[in-house]
Amino acid sequence: MSPATGARVVFVDHTAALSGAELFLANMLERVTLPDSTVLLFSDGPLVHRLQGAGVATRVLPARSQVLHSSASGGGVRQTVRAACSSSFFAQRLRRALIDLRPDVVYTNSAKAHVLAVPVAKSLGLTCVMHVHNALEPSTYGRLQRVALATAARWADRVVVNSGYTASTLPPTVGRRAQLIYCPTAVPAVAPRRPDPRRDVDVALVGRVAPWKGQLVAVEALARLQNRPDGGRVVLNIYGDALFPRDREYEQAVRRRVDELGLRDLVRWHGHVDDVTVALCRSDVVIHCSTVPEPMGQVILEGMAARRPVVAADQGGPAELIAHELSGLLYPMGSSKGLARAIGRLIDDTDLAAAIADGGWRRVQAFSYEQLAPAWQQLVSGDRT
Repeated sequence: MSPATGARVVFVDHTAALSGAELFLANMLERVTLPDSTVLLFSDGPLVHRLQGAGVATRVLPARSQVLHSSASGGGVRQTVRAACSSSFFAQRLRRALIDLRPDVVYTNSAKAHVLAVPVAKSLGLTCVMHVHNALEPSTYGRLQRVALATAARWADRVVVNSGYTASTLPPTVGRRAQLIYCPTAVPAVAPRRPDPRRDVDVALVGRVAPWKGQLVAVEALARLQNRPDGGRVVLNIYGDALFPRDREYEQAVRRRVDELGLRDLVRWHGHVDDVTVALCRSDVVIHCSTVPEPMGQVILEGMAARRPVVAADQGGPAELIAHELSGLLYPMGSSKGLARAIGRLIDDTDLAAAIADGGWRRVQAFSYEQLAPAWQQLVSGDRT
Protein backbone atom coordinates (compact mmCIF):
# COMPACT_ATOMS: atom_id res chain seq x y z
CA MET A 1 0.00 0.00 0.00
CA SER A 2 2.71 2.46 1.02
CA PRO A 3 6.15 2.93 -0.48
CA ALA A 4 9.03 1.09 1.11
CA THR A 5 11.32 2.71 3.62
CA GLY A 6 14.95 1.88 4.19
CA ALA A 7 14.83 1.84 8.00
CA ARG A 8 15.29 -1.53 9.66
CA VAL A 9 12.71 -1.64 12.47
CA VAL A 10 12.26 -4.12 15.30
CA PHE A 11 8.75 -3.97 16.74
CA VAL A 12 8.64 -5.19 20.34
CA ASP A 13 5.51 -6.42 22.13
CA HIS A 14 5.21 -8.64 25.20
CA THR A 15 2.12 -10.59 24.09
CA ALA A 16 1.01 -12.54 21.03
CA ALA A 17 -2.67 -12.29 21.96
CA LEU A 18 -4.88 -10.43 19.50
CA SER A 19 -5.66 -7.51 21.80
CA GLY A 20 -6.19 -3.89 20.78
CA ALA A 21 -2.56 -2.74 20.51
CA GLU A 22 -1.51 -5.98 18.84
CA LEU A 23 -4.34 -5.79 16.31
CA PHE A 24 -3.26 -2.23 15.53
CA LEU A 25 0.27 -3.42 14.82
CA ALA A 26 -0.84 -6.39 12.72
CA ASN A 27 -3.27 -4.30 10.68
CA MET A 28 -0.64 -1.66 9.98
CA LEU A 29 2.11 -4.12 9.04
CA GLU A 30 -0.26 -5.81 6.60
CA ARG A 31 -0.73 -2.48 4.83
CA VAL A 32 2.76 -0.92 4.70
CA THR A 33 6.14 -2.04 3.40
CA LEU A 34 8.97 -2.08 5.92
CA PRO A 35 11.69 -4.34 4.47
CA ASP A 36 14.21 -6.07 6.75
CA SER A 37 12.01 -5.41 9.77
CA THR A 38 11.02 -7.90 12.47
CA VAL A 39 8.37 -8.24 15.15
CA LEU A 40 9.91 -9.47 18.41
CA LEU A 41 7.43 -10.99 20.87
CA PHE A 42 7.91 -12.30 24.39
CA SER A 43 5.38 -15.15 23.97
CA ASP A 44 3.86 -17.31 21.27
CA GLY A 45 0.24 -17.07 20.17
CA PRO A 46 -2.25 -16.08 17.45
CA LEU A 47 -0.40 -12.88 16.54
CA VAL A 48 2.65 -14.90 15.48
CA HIS A 49 0.64 -16.94 13.00
CA ARG A 50 -1.18 -13.91 11.64
CA LEU A 51 2.03 -11.96 11.06
CA GLN A 52 3.83 -14.89 9.49
CA GLY A 53 0.84 -15.49 7.23
CA ALA A 54 1.19 -11.90 6.04
CA GLY A 55 4.89 -12.37 5.32
CA VAL A 56 6.06 -10.34 8.33
CA ALA A 57 9.29 -11.62 9.90
CA THR A 58 8.49 -12.66 13.47
CA ARG A 59 10.68 -13.88 16.30
CA VAL A 60 9.64 -15.14 19.73
CA LEU A 61 11.94 -14.48 22.69
CA PRO A 62 10.12 -16.44 25.43
CA ALA A 63 9.87 -14.70 28.78
CA ARG A 64 9.13 -16.33 32.12
CA SER A 65 5.73 -15.80 33.68
CA GLN A 66 7.27 -13.50 36.33
CA VAL A 67 8.20 -11.13 33.50
CA LEU A 68 4.96 -11.40 31.53
CA HIS A 69 2.53 -11.25 34.44
CA SER A 70 4.34 -9.30 37.13
CA SER A 71 2.66 -6.17 38.46
CA ALA A 72 4.45 -3.28 40.07
CA SER A 73 1.25 -2.30 41.85
CA GLY A 74 1.11 -5.10 44.34
CA GLY A 75 2.51 -8.39 45.64
CA GLY A 76 4.83 -9.17 48.51
CA VAL A 77 8.53 -8.41 48.80
CA ARG A 78 9.52 -11.92 47.71
CA GLN A 79 7.31 -11.73 44.63
CA THR A 80 8.63 -8.28 43.75
CA VAL A 81 12.28 -9.35 44.11
CA ARG A 82 11.68 -12.49 42.05
CA ALA A 83 10.02 -10.48 39.28
CA ALA A 84 12.85 -7.92 39.30
CA CYS A 85 15.50 -10.65 38.98
CA SER A 86 13.62 -12.34 36.16
CA SER A 87 13.25 -9.03 34.33
CA SER A 88 16.98 -8.32 34.75
CA PHE A 89 17.96 -11.68 33.26
CA PHE A 90 15.44 -11.23 30.46
CA ALA A 91 16.80 -7.76 29.68
CA GLN A 92 20.20 -9.33 28.98
CA ARG A 93 18.62 -11.79 26.57
CA LEU A 94 16.71 -8.95 24.94
CA ARG A 95 19.95 -6.99 24.54
CA ARG A 96 21.59 -9.93 22.75
CA ALA A 97 18.53 -10.32 20.49
CA LEU A 98 18.62 -6.66 19.47
CA ILE A 99 22.35 -6.84 18.77
CA ASP A 100 21.67 -9.85 16.55
CA LEU A 101 18.81 -8.14 14.69
CA ARG A 102 20.77 -4.88 14.15
CA PRO A 103 17.80 -2.49 13.89
CA ASP A 104 17.90 1.22 13.12
CA VAL A 105 14.71 1.77 15.12
CA VAL A 106 13.18 -0.07 18.08
CA TYR A 107 9.42 0.44 18.26
CA THR A 108 7.76 -0.64 21.52
CA ASN A 109 4.04 -1.43 21.40
CA SER A 110 2.98 -2.51 24.91
CA ALA A 111 3.58 -1.45 28.49
CA LYS A 112 5.98 -4.27 29.37
CA ALA A 113 7.80 -3.75 26.07
CA HIS A 114 8.22 -0.05 26.92
CA VAL A 115 9.67 -0.75 30.35
CA LEU A 116 12.01 -3.54 29.22
CA ALA A 117 13.02 -2.59 25.68
CA VAL A 118 13.40 1.20 25.78
CA PRO A 119 16.31 1.23 28.29
CA VAL A 120 17.99 -1.69 26.52
CA ALA A 121 17.67 -0.02 23.12
CA LYS A 122 18.96 3.31 24.44
CA SER A 123 21.96 1.57 26.00
CA LEU A 124 22.76 0.31 22.50
CA GLY A 125 22.44 3.79 20.99
CA LEU A 126 19.33 2.85 18.99
CA THR A 127 16.44 5.16 18.08
CA CYS A 128 13.35 4.38 20.18
CA VAL A 129 9.72 4.91 19.17
CA MET A 130 7.31 4.27 22.05
CA HIS A 131 3.65 3.84 21.11
CA VAL A 132 1.43 4.49 24.13
CA HIS A 133 -1.98 2.85 23.73
CA ASN A 134 -3.24 3.19 27.32
CA ALA A 135 -3.57 6.27 29.50
CA LEU A 136 -1.16 6.45 32.46
CA GLU A 137 -4.00 6.50 34.96
CA PRO A 138 -4.34 4.85 38.41
CA SER A 139 -7.32 2.90 37.07
CA THR A 140 -4.97 1.22 34.58
CA TYR A 141 -1.53 1.03 36.25
CA GLY A 142 -0.09 0.93 39.73
CA ARG A 143 2.10 3.77 41.02
CA LEU A 144 5.44 2.07 40.29
CA GLN A 145 4.23 1.04 36.85
CA ARG A 146 3.32 4.63 36.06
CA VAL A 147 6.76 5.81 37.21
CA ALA A 148 8.48 3.19 35.04
CA LEU A 149 6.38 4.04 32.00
CA ALA A 150 6.87 7.79 32.45
CA THR A 151 10.63 7.24 32.67
CA ALA A 152 10.63 5.17 29.49
CA ALA A 153 8.62 7.88 27.74
CA ARG A 154 11.19 10.52 28.71
CA TRP A 155 13.98 8.35 27.30
CA ALA A 156 12.22 7.52 24.02
CA ASP A 157 13.19 9.54 20.96
CA ARG A 158 9.62 9.65 19.67
CA VAL A 159 6.38 8.97 21.55
CA VAL A 160 3.18 8.09 19.70
CA VAL A 161 -0.28 8.35 21.29
CA ASN A 162 -3.70 7.22 20.15
CA SER A 163 -5.54 10.32 21.41
CA GLY A 164 -5.04 13.72 22.89
CA TYR A 165 -6.45 12.32 26.12
CA THR A 166 -3.70 9.69 26.30
CA ALA A 167 -1.11 12.41 25.70
CA SER A 168 -2.58 14.44 28.58
CA THR A 169 -1.82 11.62 31.05
CA LEU A 170 1.90 11.56 30.18
CA PRO A 171 4.49 13.81 31.87
CA PRO A 172 3.89 17.32 30.46
CA THR A 173 7.22 17.52 28.63
CA VAL A 174 6.47 14.18 26.94
CA GLY A 175 2.82 14.89 26.22
CA ARG A 176 3.67 18.13 24.44
CA ARG A 177 6.03 16.39 22.00
CA ALA A 178 3.94 13.22 21.55
CA GLN A 179 2.74 12.58 18.01
CA LEU A 180 -0.91 11.67 17.53
CA ILE A 181 -1.86 8.72 15.33
CA TYR A 182 -5.44 7.59 15.87
CA CYS A 183 -6.07 3.87 15.46
CA PRO A 184 -7.48 3.48 11.93
CA THR A 185 -10.50 1.46 10.93
CA ALA A 186 -11.55 -0.23 7.71
CA VAL A 187 -13.91 2.09 5.84
CA PRO A 188 -15.96 0.57 2.99
CA ALA A 189 -15.68 2.25 -0.40
CA VAL A 190 -19.48 2.56 -0.50
CA ALA A 191 -21.55 3.72 2.46
CA PRO A 192 -23.43 0.80 4.06
CA ARG A 193 -27.20 0.86 3.75
CA ARG A 194 -29.11 2.30 6.69
CA PRO A 195 -31.70 -0.07 8.24
CA ASP A 196 -35.35 0.55 7.54
CA PRO A 197 -37.28 2.05 10.47
CA ARG A 198 -38.96 -0.60 12.62
CA ARG A 199 -40.74 -0.85 15.94
CA ASP A 200 -38.14 -3.05 17.63
CA VAL A 201 -34.72 -1.42 17.97
CA ASP A 202 -31.45 -3.37 18.19
CA VAL A 203 -28.69 -1.74 20.22
CA ALA A 204 -25.11 -3.09 19.94
CA LEU A 205 -22.49 -2.95 22.69
CA VAL A 206 -19.13 -4.37 21.59
CA GLY A 207 -16.13 -4.97 23.84
CA ARG A 208 -14.62 -7.12 26.53
CA VAL A 209 -17.03 -7.86 29.35
CA ALA A 210 -15.41 -6.03 32.27
CA PRO A 211 -16.52 -3.57 34.97
CA TRP A 212 -14.99 -0.52 33.28
CA LYS A 213 -16.62 -1.37 29.93
CA GLY A 214 -20.03 -0.52 31.39
CA GLN A 215 -22.29 -3.43 30.45
CA LEU A 216 -24.17 -2.80 33.70
CA VAL A 217 -24.76 0.83 32.72
CA ALA A 218 -26.20 -0.38 29.41
CA VAL A 219 -28.56 -2.81 31.17
CA GLU A 220 -29.79 -0.09 33.54
CA ALA A 221 -30.36 2.18 30.54
CA LEU A 222 -32.26 -0.58 28.75
CA ALA A 223 -34.70 -0.82 31.66
CA ARG A 224 -35.52 2.87 31.20
CA LEU A 225 -36.29 2.38 27.50
CA GLN A 226 -39.11 -0.14 27.80
CA ASN A 227 -42.90 0.45 27.67
CA ARG A 228 -42.63 2.59 24.56
CA PRO A 229 -45.87 4.21 23.28
CA ASP A 230 -45.63 2.38 19.93
CA GLY A 231 -45.32 -1.00 21.66
CA GLY A 232 -41.86 -1.62 20.25
CA ARG A 233 -39.03 -3.18 22.22
CA VAL A 234 -35.42 -2.11 22.65
CA VAL A 235 -33.05 -5.10 22.55
CA LEU A 236 -29.48 -4.96 23.88
CA ASN A 237 -26.95 -7.13 22.03
CA ILE A 238 -23.74 -7.66 24.01
CA TYR A 239 -20.74 -8.79 21.95
CA GLY A 240 -17.57 -9.82 23.77
CA ASP A 241 -16.22 -12.22 26.38
CA ALA A 242 -15.15 -12.00 30.02
CA LEU A 243 -11.44 -12.84 29.93
CA PHE A 244 -10.34 -12.84 33.58
CA PRO A 245 -11.82 -14.13 36.87
CA ARG A 246 -12.88 -10.65 38.01
CA ASP A 247 -14.52 -10.07 34.64
CA ARG A 248 -16.44 -13.34 34.89
CA GLU A 249 -17.69 -12.34 38.32
CA TYR A 250 -18.82 -9.04 36.84
CA GLU A 251 -20.65 -10.82 34.01
CA GLN A 252 -22.55 -12.91 36.54
CA ALA A 253 -23.50 -9.75 38.42
CA VAL A 254 -24.78 -8.19 35.19
CA ARG A 255 -26.78 -11.31 34.38
CA ARG A 256 -28.34 -11.24 37.85
CA ARG A 257 -29.30 -7.61 37.35
CA VAL A 258 -30.86 -8.48 33.99
CA ASP A 259 -33.04 -11.06 35.76
CA GLU A 260 -33.95 -8.63 38.56
CA LEU A 261 -35.13 -6.08 35.99
CA GLY A 262 -37.11 -8.66 34.01
CA LEU A 263 -35.00 -8.12 30.87
CA ARG A 264 -33.86 -11.67 30.12
CA ASP A 265 -35.68 -11.73 26.76
CA LEU A 266 -34.26 -8.33 25.82
CA VAL A 267 -30.54 -8.87 26.54
CA ARG A 268 -28.73 -11.17 24.13
CA TRP A 269 -25.20 -12.39 24.91
CA HIS A 270 -23.30 -13.19 21.73
CA GLY A 271 -19.79 -13.73 23.10
CA HIS A 272 -16.75 -13.05 20.95
CA VAL A 273 -17.39 -12.32 17.26
CA ASP A 274 -14.67 -12.41 14.63
CA ASP A 275 -16.42 -9.98 12.27
CA VAL A 276 -17.52 -6.93 14.25
CA THR A 277 -18.75 -5.20 11.08
CA VAL A 278 -21.44 -7.81 10.52
CA ALA A 279 -22.64 -7.42 14.12
CA LEU A 280 -22.76 -3.62 13.84
CA CYS A 281 -24.60 -3.68 10.52
CA ARG A 282 -27.33 -5.79 12.16
CA SER A 283 -27.92 -3.04 14.72
CA ASP A 284 -29.85 0.22 14.71
CA VAL A 285 -27.71 2.02 17.31
CA VAL A 286 -24.13 1.44 18.53
CA ILE A 287 -23.25 2.36 22.11
CA HIS A 288 -19.96 2.73 23.96
CA CYS A 289 -20.32 2.66 27.75
CA SER A 290 -16.92 2.83 29.43
CA THR A 291 -17.12 4.02 33.04
CA VAL A 292 -13.55 5.39 33.05
CA PRO A 293 -12.12 7.56 30.27
CA GLU A 294 -11.29 5.35 27.29
CA PRO A 295 -7.94 6.09 25.60
CA MET A 296 -9.61 5.99 22.20
CA GLY A 297 -12.64 3.76 21.53
CA GLN A 298 -12.14 1.71 18.37
CA VAL A 299 -15.73 0.51 18.19
CA ILE A 300 -16.88 4.12 17.82
CA LEU A 301 -15.07 4.37 14.50
CA GLU A 302 -16.31 0.92 13.50
CA GLY A 303 -19.87 2.03 14.21
CA MET A 304 -19.38 5.15 12.11
CA ALA A 305 -17.92 3.03 9.29
CA ALA A 306 -21.04 0.83 9.47
CA ARG A 307 -23.09 4.04 9.09
CA ARG A 308 -24.88 3.58 12.38
CA PRO A 309 -25.56 6.34 14.92
CA VAL A 310 -23.12 6.06 17.81
CA VAL A 311 -23.67 7.02 21.47
CA ALA A 312 -20.61 7.27 23.74
CA ALA A 313 -19.48 8.63 27.10
CA ASP A 314 -18.32 12.23 27.08
CA GLN A 315 -14.77 11.77 28.41
CA GLY A 316 -11.45 10.51 27.05
CA GLY A 317 -10.83 9.61 23.43
CA PRO A 318 -14.52 9.24 22.47
CA ALA A 319 -15.08 12.95 23.07
CA GLU A 320 -12.38 13.62 20.44
CA LEU A 321 -13.90 11.27 17.88
CA ILE A 322 -17.49 12.47 18.16
CA ALA A 323 -18.84 15.92 17.41
CA HIS A 324 -21.95 15.95 19.59
CA GLU A 325 -25.20 15.90 17.57
CA LEU A 326 -23.23 15.93 14.32
CA SER A 327 -21.35 12.62 14.15
CA GLY A 328 -22.71 10.99 17.33
CA LEU A 329 -24.25 11.67 20.72
CA LEU A 330 -22.32 12.07 23.97
CA TYR A 331 -23.75 11.42 27.43
CA PRO A 332 -22.36 11.89 30.96
CA MET A 333 -19.97 9.00 31.62
CA GLY A 334 -21.45 6.35 33.91
CA SER A 335 -25.00 7.74 33.76
CA SER A 336 -27.57 5.12 32.75
CA LYS A 337 -30.18 7.89 32.69
CA GLY A 338 -28.07 9.94 30.28
CA LEU A 339 -27.40 6.92 28.08
CA ALA A 340 -31.11 6.04 27.97
CA ARG A 341 -31.99 9.64 27.09
CA ALA A 342 -29.49 9.65 24.18
CA ILE A 343 -30.70 6.32 22.80
CA GLY A 344 -34.30 7.46 23.22
CA ARG A 345 -33.62 10.58 21.14
CA LEU A 346 -32.41 8.43 18.26
CA ILE A 347 -35.42 6.11 18.53
CA ASP A 348 -37.95 8.95 18.67
CA ASP A 349 -36.33 11.10 15.98
CA THR A 350 -35.47 9.01 12.94
CA ASP A 351 -34.33 12.09 11.04
CA LEU A 352 -31.80 12.85 13.78
CA ALA A 353 -30.62 9.23 13.76
CA ALA A 354 -30.13 9.31 9.99
CA ALA A 355 -28.32 12.67 10.10
CA ILE A 356 -25.95 11.47 12.83
CA ALA A 357 -25.27 8.21 11.00
CA ASP A 358 -24.42 10.17 7.84
CA GLY A 359 -22.32 12.63 9.85
CA GLY A 360 -20.41 9.73 11.40
CA TRP A 361 -19.82 8.25 7.95
CA ARG A 362 -18.32 11.52 6.75
CA ARG A 363 -16.25 11.85 9.93
CA VAL A 364 -14.76 8.34 9.75
CA GLN A 365 -13.18 8.98 6.35
CA ALA A 366 -10.33 10.76 8.18
CA PHE A 367 -9.64 7.57 10.19
CA SER A 368 -9.26 5.11 7.32
CA TYR A 369 -6.10 3.07 6.79
CA GLU A 370 -5.58 4.92 3.52
CA GLN A 371 -5.36 8.18 5.46
CA LEU A 372 -3.38 7.09 8.52
CA ALA A 373 -1.09 4.21 7.48
CA PRO A 374 1.31 6.39 5.40
CA ALA A 375 1.69 8.87 8.28
CA TRP A 376 2.41 6.01 10.66
CA GLN A 377 5.00 4.53 8.33
CA GLN A 378 6.81 7.87 8.04
CA LEU A 379 6.79 8.25 11.83
CA VAL A 380 8.15 4.73 12.39
CA SER A 381 10.93 5.15 9.87
CA GLY A 382 11.88 8.58 11.15
CA ASP A 383 10.92 10.32 7.91
CA ARG A 384 8.71 13.17 9.10
CA THR A 385 8.95 15.26 5.97
